[in-house]
Amino acid sequence: CGLAGGTPWPQEVAEAGVYTTTKFAHHGMRGTALPPMDTGVRWRVGGEAEVTWQVENNHGGGYSYRLCPAAEPLTEACFQRHPLDFVRDRQ
Repeated sequence: CGLAGGTPWPQEVAEAGVYTTTKFAHHGMRGTALPPMDTGVRWRVGGEAEVTWQVENNHGGGYSYRLCPAAEPLTEACFQRHPLDFVRDRQ
């Protein structure tokens, strides 16, 4: 959903998990409102990254990882155009 904590309503956090406010973001903040930060990480096209994912309330859906290039408007269509492939022999 693109919101810190997964919901704009703090009273719902107990059901979905706990979000800790930091100097970078607060509960309900849109990821698009975050300022650019140089993390020192450099991603390679075609490279691999280890990621984790956790589901709290399984409604039977699936998931995928997608990126939208920083130079493009952050829209659902942009994310749909840029899915990331899984490394199938390492899952």
